[in-house]
Amino acid sequence: MTSINFDELFDEAEGLLEAGDYKSALVLYDRIEKADDHHIPTMGRVKALWALGYVKEAAEHYNKFVGLYPFDDMVSDFANFVVKLTQEKPMRLYSCFISYSTEDENFASRLYNDLQASGINCWKWNHDARTGRDLWAEITDAIRKHEKVVLIASQYSLSSPAVNKEIERAVQLEEERERKKLNGQYYGDTNVIFPVSLDDYIFTGWDGARKSDIIRKVVADAREWLSEPSKYLDLVKKLLRDLRRD
Repeated sequence: MTSINFDELFDEAEGLLEAGDYKSALVLYDRIEKADDHHIPTMGRVKALWALGYVKEAAEHYNKFVGLYPFDDMVSDFANFVVKLTQEKPMRLYSCFISYSTEDENFASRLYNDLQASGINCWKWNHDARTGRDLWAEITDAIRKHEKVVLIASQYSLSSPAVNKEIERAVQLEEERERKKLNGQYYGDTNVIFPVSLDDYIFTGWDGARKSDIIRKVVADAREWLSEPSKYLDLVKKLLRDLRRD
């Protein structure tokens, strides 16, 4: 049986990936993993699957890395690849305001960093609010200037008076856009809020004044995002798709 030189094959696959020949790269990564007695997954195969649009398969393969490599290194490596794809194929993306409770800081920061790295202009208060300005004036101004509001919907955020105030501002902006569209004064997308659930509280426990306005929307599922990396990967993919202008 002819032995396989893994180093040469891997270098060739990496070269094809770098050159954008994702189909050929995927064929080689498949050969590498099948020939490896331990079947250790390669991040290159995840990237090739993603670039070719096989999102479910990419997410499933990505999940195999849990416990093998540091999670932050995995996310950073993959985010850098997404940046490269974005630069090769520039997308027209909506800007967004991130609404969240500081109790969800880890998730909010990771999402902010990954969306920014993917070319989306995001506003997050502890990064972007200007020193010395009135905080609520800054928030109101940012909601109006950014086209979408990504609402990180958890029990913490939906129990926060500050977040509920941001929700009110965002819903008012949707209503204003809808009125203007009816009068021929606005021609863009009237949807503002993109809810992302970290738990079931938005459906089972929240009684906020704007609940009906939020739960009539499609709510992205990020429950178990930390223990199941594929869920987080899938969420970022969906947001990149849905924050793309038609």
